Amino acid sequence: MEGMSERERVFVAMSGGVDSAVTAALLLEKGYPVTGIHMSTWKDPQLAAASQGRPAPEELASQAAAALGIPFVNLDVRDRFFDTVVRSFIRDYLQGKTPNPCLFCNPRIKWGLLQTYALQQSAAFFATGHYARIERQASGLVRLLRGVDSQKDQSYVLALLSQFQLSGVDPRILALCLGMA
Repeated sequence: MEGMSERERVFVAMSGGVDSAVTAALLLEKGYPVTGIHMSTWKDPQLAAASQGRPAPEELASQAAAALGIPFVNLDVRDRFFDTVVRSFIRDYLQGKTPNPCLFCNPRIKWGLLQTYALQQSAAFFATGHYARIERQASGLVRLLRGVDSQKDQSYVLALLSQFQLSGVDPRILALCLGMA
């Protein structure tokens, strides 16, 4: 991109899935310097046994980053994830509620830890593979909006992000990731 500087580096949260890998690829295609970042959150022995021979999410994310030729960072946040997300889920479930762990994870872990790490590493922006929109208002506030395609919308899992967290997502980048620009 014309006039791009190192300050415009984007860290992309890579889950090991297609959406985040495509997000990183689209940003690269547009000329952004990209670093992939993954968070190791949970090791379920039963899942590990059932998925013998298949790569773990962090391996898939690392492979995607390598295929794209971008730097990759894996942060082990298992203890924090358990304390913040899993305990809350268990408590709410035992109280007869229907918890959505993403509502705790996104603001406290994904944006709380990963975005903070990215900004500490001189990233200008943070991106994920979530399908949603944001809008910057003249007042400086950032509004979270549903994705254009309601069948793909994931704004509901981002609903508890703070203004600070949303402000670290550039609408230009989000539009590029969603193929709207």
